[in-house]
Amino acid sequence: MNNQLKDDFELLNLMNADMDNANELYKPTNYWAYKASFLMPNLVKEGLKDFRRKSSSVFSSFGGVDIYPSYLLDIRKSRVFNNRFLRDIDVWKKILNSLNKTINVFVNLIPGFKNYLIRKPYRFAKSIEKGTNAKSIDLFDASLAGNPEYVFKVNDKTYTNNIIDYYIRYVYCSKFINFDDIKVIVELGSGSCKLTEVIKKLHPHITFLLFDISPQLYVGESYLKEVFKDDVVSFRETREMNKIPELEQGKIYFFGSWQIPFLKDFKYDIFFNLTSFQEMEPNVVANYISFINGNSKYVYLHSKMDGKEIAVEKGGFGVLEQTTLKDFTKGFSKYKMIDIEDSKKETGEYKWMGHKDSFWVINE
Repeated sequence: MNNQLKDDFELLNLMNADMDNANELYKPTNYWAYKASFLMPNLVKEGLKDFRRKSSSVFSSFGGVDIYPSYLLDIRKSRVFNNRFLRDIDVWKKILNSLNKTINVFVNLIPGFKNYLIRKPYRFAKSIEKGTNAKSIDLFDASLAGNPEYVFKVNDKTYTNNIIDYYIRYVYCSKFINFDDIKVIVELGSGSCKLTEVIKKLHPHITFLLFDISPQLYVGESYLKEVFKDDVVSFRETREMNKIPELEQGKIYFFGSWQIPFLKDFKYDIFFNLTSFQEMEPNVVANYISFINGNSKYVYLHSKMDGKEIAVEKGGFGVLEQTTLKDFTKGFSKYKMIDIEDSKKETGEYKWMGHKDSFWVINE
C-alpha cells in the first residue's frame, strides 16, 4: 500500500507568492522565519515523501511526525549503532532499520509489553474520555498518509501517539461543549491538521475553516486531501475569494493567514489555536485576535502561557518578544476564561512547564 502524499509544487508556489505579497502582520514571525529556512529547502529537495517519519526535521514543530516514542526500544537513537562513522556506510541505514524492526518484533512478544507500554496512550485516552461529551477513541482510525514511522493497533484500530495527543485536546474541549452541536470550527495555525482529522472522523457534519502560513498550509492541505478526498476546498479556490463563502456542510476550507480579516463580521462556533500564538510577537497576536474577538462562541487555546523562548538575536531561534496569558486576556476581552489547566501528553504525564489548555466562553 502506498502511503505517500502527492507533491504539488505549483500549489506551494502559489501560497508562497501570495504570502510574500501580504502585509507583514500575516507573514512568518521571527520564530517561523527561522524554521522556514530549514523547512522550505527540505520540501523543495525531498517533497512530502516520508514526512511523518522525519524525526529531526521541522515537520515535528507543527505536529507532522509520528515516530517511535522514547519509552520504546529504538536502537537508531543509540550512538553505538547510529553515529557519524556508521552513517557514512551506504547500506547502514537500511540495515539499522531492519535490525530495529526485528528487535521490536521479539520485544513485543514479552508478556505484558503491549499492554503496559505500546497501549499506554490508548489507555490514558480511554480514562479521560469518561464523563465528557467526547466520542470514544474506538470509533476512528489514524490515517497512514505520509507514511508514519510508529503505528500500533488496539481492537483492530490503528493509532499513532501523535494522533492520540490530538484526541486528548478534543476530549479536553468536550468537557465544556458537545461537538454534535458544533457547526463551524475555525483554526489559526492548523499545521499538520491532525486535530481536524480527529474531530471530522468523529463528527463528519462539522465545517472547518483552516488558516496558516506557508508552507505549513501546504503540508496540511496535502495531508487532508489524502485523508478526506473530496471534502477539501483547496487554497486554489479560496485565494480568489474576498470573504467567507456560503459554506457547504462537512467541507474543509484552506485559507492563508493573510485572509484572516475575512472573519471580521463572521459568526461561528469555536476558535482553536494550538501553540502557534506562542510563536508570534504580541502585536501580531493582537492583530489576529481583533478579527476573532466576539465572533466565536468559544475559544480553545493550547499554549505556553509564560511565553516561548526569546531569540538571542533577530533571525535566530525563538521569539523577539513573548506572548503570555496576559496578552490573551487583553485580546479576548469579550470572553471569560472558564478553565485553565496543565496540559498532558498522550501518556498521561504533564507537558513541559508552562504549557496549558484553556477554554473561554463569550460574555453574553
